[in-house]
Amino acid sequence: MANVKVGGKGSYDNGAYLEKLDSDRDLTPGDSGRIFLIANTGAISINLPDVSSMSTQEKESFIGWNAKFIVQSISGGTATVGCSSGDGNLLWGNIVCADGGTDSNTSDAVKDDISITTSCVAGDTCSILYDGTYYYVHGQAADNDHITVG
Repeated sequence: MANVKVGGKGSYDNGAYLEKLDSDRDLTPGDSGRIFLIANTGAISINLPDVSSMSTQEKESFIGWNAKFIVQSISGGTATVGCSSGDGNLLWGNIVCADGGTDSNTSDAVKDDISITTSCVAGDTCSILYDGTYYYVHGQAADNDHITVG
């Protein structure tokens, strides 16, 4: 099954929609505001837009880019949301865990990937926002290490 649009718009008046991800996907600047439902049966890679290849004007218009990832079901492999190889480490942020834990490696240094593991449960989530220099990550998970930034 390929990635598919689901239902109507995911946000008001900007053309965003829900998209179910079950295979690799390269995100684009036009994906801003979208909500992605993670429902993979094998390992998948989701690549954030490549900031290193953008002109100064494109980078300025890219400020405010955002996306949300919600787990529906994960089996057979981790879903990795990552920066392009040209961008390197651009992720700051943390994941708050309902069991009281936090991934201790998320807020102390800039990172490269978000791992949404096979331990996740429906409803585990993370959001990403680009500020002109970095992507900021905030998420919530049922238990420690369901979603990690590393």
